Amino acid sequence: MGCDIHPKAEVFIGGKWMRCEDDYACVPRDRNYATFGILAGVRDEDVPAIAAPRGLPADTAWEHGEDRPGGMWFGDHSHSWVTLREMRDAWDALSLEQRSGAWLLKKLIEHLEEYAYTVPAEHIRLVFGFDS
Repeated sequence: MGCDIHPKAEVFIGGKWMRCEDDYACVPRDRNYATFGILAGVRDEDVPAIAAPRGLPADTAWEHGEDRPGGMWFGDHSHSWVTLREMRDAWDALSLEQRSGAWLLKKLIEHLEEYAYTVPAEHIRLVFGFDS
């Protein structure tokens, strides 16, 4: 049985986090354990994690949970979030060998950078969880 990521993108505008409406189907969600390890220490302990799972942010723009009609599912475990700045810093710290294994991280960074023309990297985040 494998582990999959359930990512959603958000941008901080006007004092609150806004979801990227067209983003749900567009965020890369391939199975890549090196990237899962970098994002939250999930499934790969050979790479440095940005942070241990932080939980879903209280101010997330995405409705979530089984009790919410139309709510988004973030997976079963290891819910967390990271900013584009943190993802860029993590990528820069990887060796060439680690980068080749963490190809999904690069795809996620490139995707989130589409929003960076309007706000700084600290105001763009990926909210996610995993299933397994």
